Amino acid sequence: MHGDVGRLLAPLDAELHFCGHEPGFEEYPKLFITDFSLTNIMSLFKSGVCVKKCPEEGDTAVECMPAGDVKDCNDEKIIKNIFATRSMLDFCVPAHLDAVPDEIKEGFAMFKANLAENPIGKYIYDLYLSSRAIYASIGTGVIICFVYIQIMSAFAETISWICVLLMQIGLVAATYGLWVLREQNVNSLAAFIGEHPD
Repeated sequence: MHGDVGRLLAPLDAELHFCGHEPGFEEYPKLFITDFSLTNIMSLFKSGVCVKKCPEEGDTAVECMPAGDVKDCNDEKIIKNIFATRSMLDFCVPAHLDAVPDEIKEGFAMFKANLAENPIGKYIYDLYLSSRAIYASIGTGVIICFVYIQIMSAFAETISWICVLLMQIGLVAATYGLWVLREQNVNSLAAFIGEHPD
């Protein structure tokens, strides 16, 4: 009754604040890891801050809520580490490997490896990889629904008569089948009585 799925899935910053789900954090739903140069997965998340939107190519600043070692979102070290990202279930992940500066590629590779080893992380990463197929399926489903509605509108009367005809044929076939079955049972019963007159 009082469940909050969004809070269950919300990322946590370095100070364990729920991004987008705590007082003062409502406008900061995404998690941006500011230092991928670290090679320990827990240290990586200790550099995470809640941001308004994931940084894109060409951005020179991020709007974030300071947390942990990040005291100022416009710190030179953070600005230097800004690269093109995209949102994956409210986590800002690099848009592509080329977007990641050379000095933090090792940390990013470790982050990906950790996702692949962790069942929940693997599930999330698989969803991210298949997101385009999922969106395409949703779009295709909507198109098929509209096509079906148009066909039903254009040929409603014809389709209705075809259904009535098929139902009538089905009823006649079922009646004939039951009559044949009855005849077989009557003949079997007569043969049985003939063989056992007592």
